[in-house]
Amino acid sequence: MAGDILAGLNEEQLAVATFDRNAIVIAGPGSGKTHTLARKAARQLANPNRRLAAVTFTREGALELRERIVRFAGEEAIPRLLVGTFHSVMQLMSFPKLHTGKFATEIMAGARSGFGNRKWRIVNEPVRRSYIMRAMQDLNIDADMEFEDASKIIEHVKSGQNPEQLIHEQLVAAYTEIMERNHVIDFQDILLKTLDGLKEGHVSPLNVTDLFIDEYQDTDSVQFTWAGYHYRPETTMTAVGDDDQSIYAFRNALGYEGMLRFANEFKAEKLMLGRNYRCREEVLTPSINVIRNNQGRIDKHLVAHKGKGGESSWQSFKSRNDEAFAVANFAFEALRKSQSIGVLARTNRRLDEVEAVLSARGIPYRRPPGESILNKPEIDIFGTALRTIIDPKQSAVETLLHWNGVLEGDLRALGTLFKGSLVVGSAEDFKKGGVSDQAKDKWREFVKRFIAWQRILEGGQENLLIHGVHEWLVSTARDASVIKMLDIAKELHQPRRAGNGRDAQSIKDRLAALKRQQDDRKEQQETKETVVELMTAHGSKGLEFDRVCIIGVETDTWPAKDGALEEERRLMYVAMTRAKEILKISTGGSRPPSLFIEESGVVRIIEDDEDVEEAVA
Repeated sequence: MAGDILAGLNEEQLAVATFDRNAIVIAGPGSGKTHTLARKAARQLANPNRRLAAVTFTREGALELRERIVRFAGEEAIPRLLVGTFHSVMQLMSFPKLHTGKFATEIMAGARSGFGNRKWRIVNEPVRRSYIMRAMQDLNIDADMEFEDASKIIEHVKSGQNPEQLIHEQLVAAYTEIMERNHVIDFQDILLKTLDGLKEGHVSPLNVTDLFIDEYQDTDSVQFTWAGYHYRPETTMTAVGDDDQSIYAFRNALGYEGMLRFANEFKAEKLMLGRNYRCREEVLTPSINVIRNNQGRIDKHLVAHKGKGGESSWQSFKSRNDEAFAVANFAFEALRKSQSIGVLARTNRRLDEVEAVLSARGIPYRRPPGESILNKPEIDIFGTALRTIIDPKQSAVETLLHWNGVLEGDLRALGTLFKGSLVVGSAEDFKKGGVSDQAKDKWREFVKRFIAWQRILEGGQENLLIHGVHEWLVSTARDASVIKMLDIAKELHQPRRAGNGRDAQSIKDRLAALKRQQDDRKEQQETKETVVELMTAHGSKGLEFDRVCIIGVETDTWPAKDGALEEERRLMYVAMTRAKEILKISTGGSRPPSLFIEESGVVRIIEDDEDVEEAVA
């Protein structure tokens, strides 16, 4: 049976699958680590006396690994198999009597815990955020510290790091006190409380003969300590990871140091999975060229199994918009050939221009929930203005006036005074209505503009109307970032021209098309249809695409100004190695290209100075 389970593994994979002592497996990108782990687990479980637990960082990763193990080991192994995330496995350890289902029944039999039979209440994310804000306000630091910074400080301290300042310690204490008063915990508390139970002896380690830990480079000190409770003669430990893909230092991941500690403290043999089954040589070689500049890394010999036949290049564009049009063309070509494509950036915001062009051209795309520009307030206010010109409604008019700085009291007074009618009004009207002078001036200016916009619409000058609305919204914008998003909103709401067998759009048509996109957003997130995938480099980890575009690879963006150079280089390596066949790197704007482009050695494409043609679906 073992022979069948291990059939098809290469020499390195076979060495990992048949190794029977503690091991730290350095698995390069695309090296088939999940495939190898599943075969190794099935081999171990072929012995009816063995019990195996595998821990991952994501639910999706756990489900995939479990399904593969069962496929090779058979359903008879299910009672001796536990696969889950750190959080789910550690919560199960703390509440073993609440375990249900067919999996891990032999592992959990006899497990002990002093936490009782009532599971912890896990705080949901909106409430957690409100508790952090309350803690900040309680310490009177809400004006001096950004919320995201406060959240990172709490996570940093709770993951086992020492607070850098007294106020950080006080922030964690205030947040913890609010949580305890409301009888809830957060996800980090699951790990901390279970670890406390192990230390105090009222939670038992997993009753397993084999323990696998995937993505080991992402473990923090709490998870490392948890692993240590399973370092015993009767348990074989296998950690799998890649220090070159350690990109979560901001979450206190131990990375390279953690992998070395595992090898040293648990007397683990270092094994290598270096054969890359994903990337063509033209993609893998420049990726290696980049990452080998890092000093703190385990040396590796990586080989592209598929050999030559791919392509890597970089190109500089005058503006982000030009870059976005080029990406749209490249993406359209990929979809036409039924190839998968990922567009990756250092930050979410850097994807906005690309999404605007894809949306305007009707090229299908997917972006993680909550990150789409269709959800941005600037996009919404632009659409509100156009819809109101077509069909005026009092509530929409109030929304536009509020954008222009008219306060709630004046909005109520104007509503009572004019009852939804758009009239300039007299000085006496405003005086009787109790409207402030500032609001009076804003109202009159808005009404005059609005009447002019309606005449432009009636005259069929829709491009002029789009320009006028954009100009007014920009004049009331608060900062440069809002203006930039309004520029995108203008492009997004511009009706598509006729061509390639399609009719020209009106503003009404364009608004309807955008509404359909918003309504279909949830369905698009769940479908497996091949579309353009927009995501950050961090979000791309673990994924692969036939083609990859990495945009905005510029100085002070990649590496980020405040980023650690070696971590940023690892992030670029992760992004580059998502590509199977074709890798395109680009810059857009006045900033010079990133040093990572020079390190990669990819060929630069220089084209004639001409407008980028539109890509259309």
